[in-house]
Amino acid sequence: MAAPVHAQQKSVAVTAIVEHPALDAVRDGVKEGLAAEGFEEGRNLQWQYQSAQGNTGTAAQIARKFIGDQVDVIVAIATPSAQAVAAATRDIPLVYSAVTDPVAAKL
Repeated sequence: MAAPVHAQQKSVAVTAIVEHPALDAVRDGVKEGLAAEGFEEGRNLQWQYQSAQGNTGTAAQIARKFIGDQVDVIVAIATPSAQAVAAATRDIPLVYSAVTDPVAAKL
């Protein structure tokens, strides 16, 4: 019999283009949502967060790092971060937020 999903180690990587109270609230909300589903950092959740500090080149580097880490899912906050992840992988699920127009952003 398979172990319950909550017993399995999961890795979530979160990237944002900049730190800003509204974007930080998204990051915190993701972590709170995972906790509500039983995922706790250090127990069954490996959590990574990096900010690109407004630099799209850095956003691309962060995306490549997370892909190299073979995380289970990448959460991208804001359009440039989501575009960087989408351009870098089709294999790792991408969840994004704070994207005004996903169609225009080609997401």
